[in-house]
Amino acid sequence: MIGYEYGKYLAAHKQQLSWENQKIREACAEPITLTKARRRTKTEHVRKGPSSTVL
Repeated sequence: MIGYEYGKYLAAHKQQLSWENQKIREACAEPITLTKARRRTKTEHVRKGPSSTVL
């Protein structure tokens, strides 16, 4: 990324996790940690495989 501040990036990332946890709590499930969120993202990325989209 060009022209971003790492602190603002982390704040946005934590806010996104907060929103996800709010949805999970509303569904009566246990909130996830940042580590679990990263693990899920990695698992999904691996599961989907390489993109076939050519730009």
